[in-house]
Amino acid sequence: MFVAGVDGCRAGWLAVKLSRHGAFESQIFPDMASLWSAYCEAALILVDIPIGLPEAANDRDCDRAARKVLGPRRASVFPVPCRRAVYAPSYDAALKINEQVTGKRIFRATWNLVPRMRQVDEFFRAEPQARKTIREAHPEVLFWGLNRGRPMAFSKKIEAGEAERLEVLQMIYPRAPALFLEMNKTLPQKSAAPDDLMDALAAAVTGLVGGGELKTLPENPQRDAQGLPMEMVYFVPGQ
Repeated sequence: MFVAGVDGCRAGWLAVKLSRHGAFESQIFPDMASLWSAYCEAALILVDIPIGLPEAANDRDCDRAARKVLGPRRASVFPVPCRRAVYAPSYDAALKINEQVTGKRIFRATWNLVPRMRQVDEFFRAEPQARKTIREAHPEVLFWGLNRGRPMAFSKKIEAGEAERLEVLQMIYPRAPALFLEMNKTLPQKSAAPDDLMDALAAAVTGLVGGGELKTLPENPQRDAQGLPMEMVYFVPGQ
């Protein structure tokens, strides 16, 4: 049995694979279809990307719930554009559509993530069986859960933030710091940033130690027009 944690990176999708027998692997895939081809036998795959797109409302319940618990890290949860905007051919078109539908603009940084959202949405239409395995997991929500309901104090982009996140992971999975260093050394340079490695590792550790005890924000998730759950999963040790 193995699980995988996945985060978007410069070169595509960074996947961290962990098994209960101690096996570890990190690999970069160009798209979600190739990742699924390699990991379709996984017990669970947690990925940092919105799964389930709103039709009209600007915010999903899971996004609002996540901001509520994250405190100083709440800004890491961006408003997910409506489905029509995600499929728009350009930023200007998406901006116009989202304003018409939701009354709100789309930040340029959010638009830069739209191709990944569209790719994942199209992937689930082509591979409906993957819905049982692949679930959405926001990194800051994962760390909040692993830290027993306490959000991280520092940004993941700075040294103090990296250190506190490694400390949390080490308490749950002692090998985590060594695996993080190994990925830093072995993955192609400039293919993924250090925080990408940390986020994918947190998802993999959560999947491995959380197993069937994962919780969701919100407790009773909505589903979008395609039947995809709009949720963020997490695990609280000891509960």
